[in-house]
Amino acid sequence: MPLILAVLLAGCGGSGTPGTPGAPQSPGASISALPASTPAANLGSEVLTDMSQAAWTGQLNDQWHFNGSVTVARLSDNAQAGAMGSGSQLYTMPDSSPITPWEWYRCSMSAYRVSGTADNVQAWAYAGGSSQISYTAVPVTASSYQNYVYTIQPQGASLNFGFTTTVASGWSDEVAASAASIRQIPFPSLVSLKDSGSPYGKAQAMITMQAGTQAGIIFNADSATNPQNFLIVYHDGQNGIQFYKVTGGTTWTLVPAGGGDLANYGAAGNPQAAYSPGAALTVQRIPGTNAYTVYYNGNRIGTETVTDPAIVSNTVYGLFNTFEQNSVAFQYVPANAVRNIVYFGGSITNGSNATMARFNWQNRLAAWLDTNFLNISFNHILSAEGGTDSFNGLIRLQSEALAYNPAIIIVDQAVNDNELSSSDAGWPWLGEEIIRRIRSSSPATRIVVANFTQPSGSNATPTSNEAAVDNAWNRIATYYGCDLYRLDSAILAFLGTNATSEQIADAYFNMNTDCISNGYATGPFPASYCTGYQTGTNPTTSGVHPNNAGHALIAQGLEAILANPLAANDWSGNMADYPRIGTAQDYQYQPQILLGSDLQTRGTLSGTWTVNGTQLVSITAGSTVTYTGPMIMVGLDVVLEGGAWPTGLQYSLDGGAWTAVTPQNPSVWVSEFLALASPRSVHTLTLRLGSGTVSLNRLLIL
Repeated sequence: MPLILAVLLAGCGGSGTPGTPGAPQSPGASISALPASTPAANLGSEVLTDMSQAAWTGQLNDQWHFNGSVTVARLSDNAQAGAMGSGSQLYTMPDSSPITPWEWYRCSMSAYRVSGTADNVQAWAYAGGSSQISYTAVPVTASSYQNYVYTIQPQGASLNFGFTTTVASGWSDEVAASAASIRQIPFPSLVSLKDSGSPYGKAQAMITMQAGTQAGIIFNADSATNPQNFLIVYHDGQNGIQFYKVTGGTTWTLVPAGGGDLANYGAAGNPQAAYSPGAALTVQRIPGTNAYTVYYNGNRIGTETVTDPAIVSNTVYGLFNTFEQNSVAFQYVPANAVRNIVYFGGSITNGSNATMARFNWQNRLAAWLDTNFLNISFNHILSAEGGTDSFNGLIRLQSEALAYNPAIIIVDQAVNDNELSSSDAGWPWLGEEIIRRIRSSSPATRIVVANFTQPSGSNATPTSNEAAVDNAWNRIATYYGCDLYRLDSAILAFLGTNATSEQIADAYFNMNTDCISNGYATGPFPASYCTGYQTGTNPTTSGVHPNNAGHALIAQGLEAILANPLAANDWSGNMADYPRIGTAQDYQYQPQILLGSDLQTRGTLSGTWTVNGTQLVSITAGSTVTYTGPMIMVGLDVVLEGGAWPTGLQYSLDGGAWTAVTPQNPSVWVSEFLALASPRSVHTLTLRLGSGTVSLNRLLIL
């Protein structure tokens, strides 16, 4: 669906004035033949009438003069030091010119370098009203006339077009210019649109642009011939991506209006938004939502919400292009069906340690799926809680994963299961119950088991219990026909089986300068993935959370697994064919989640308790709460007091001795899980505040 704008560049007639009053005259070198002056089709009337002295009074300075009767301006070095600052425009259109805000204009001029070799005179354009609308100056280097074109949309009533310098004074270049033109471009000439019949879908434009022009996507427009209400997302080639909603044909409003992910769209703040020739700009709207996700060059840039009634129900889509020599390959696919993909796990799935959300593996994988499978609309559902293991996962599974009927679920529980005590009878076979429940309730769901454990040669060498958990998860994945991603294997595949623990840590986990200086992450990933990690050098230990390069490594491996995202499961579909491979312990009971406030009526309280929202709070030593019911495991979810676990909290089972409830990492975990006597039966659990303060969020009962 190409957009064709049959536009030729206009020249300027009229006679010149042989000088500017007060300016020194310089004969300079001979001037090249002027370019032809040809009317431009589909453009408005000429705003810049000529290049005579009178037309530019107040805008010229004494570095410029006119040559003879032709309309040519020349810049020469008159050795007047300090006459102009670095970057100042020399030859500009007056701010009082008849410019209409938010209309598009084509600025063109022919110029060549008469003398000099320093490249410090450059063609340039700037539109008033926004610092975003400024375009990279292009050095004037050709020895004969070359055309310079900028397409620009002033947000105010001023437009500057001409030249700038890169030095404050003493430049050696002399430049001649002619055939300057500024003409409005009617908006219908900039778009090629079609009615798809659906307000939802995915549009993609593969864009290669001339510097100073723009191209992108029109979404949810109300007309294919004269759109008045629509969304427009385009790349300007320099500053990044612009996202506007247009109402009434004249009101242009940034999306979002000064907040949200706006910073993500600028190339200065987000290298992933920087222009790349031929890269794809993609916009997706999931059916049933008002959320629009923007991707560029395979990276998620931002997700915004638009609710304007004049826009969200429209069904016209297409491309936007301001210059006919740009290459814009456009595709649009209406969204007829949505595939839910659930990211289910702990802190690594939640993106911990990535410097920005867009660098974590979940966002990288989502961007890859959305931009490489235009015919599939994925709804990405992040269901991850840091520091949680398979017990918490089993409790959350129905409401936070299976309720979405996922086409794909990625299960990350192995790392946190590794941290559990070998005395806990449920480990690692609670993880098997997660997989069995997915298989039983959603047989068509494709399961990817993500084991994010580090290699055994690293500083995180597993204990015997951790090794048993790893092996069990890998066995579970294979046994139940799941896809399996192993981070330990992926790291050693890139670094080699003889990699030292420091190399492994520096390349993919640690926050330190070695990631950059030693180049461990440069293999398939640029060293820039390491930026932001400057907290030390040569560390001796590593964390469990990947750095940017580690997240990229995970995303790359999962992309390979999901090369055919809708591939069928490799299992029989009959749970009877899969007897349990773990212990005889049965964890198939449906979980019960009791809010702290529920315990006020369903438990027995002593001492002083208050209800704060859904929390049950006590600051009185000796206060207790008791609950009786069938259970085999109980999870206790509390508010961290002062950033740490409430140290005075104790529990008693069936009237037995008081035992402190102490999590493995009291500064991070908000939940602790108690493995009770088996088999599952009725027990009485009592919690007591020995000292301090406790705020009970929930009891998670299996």
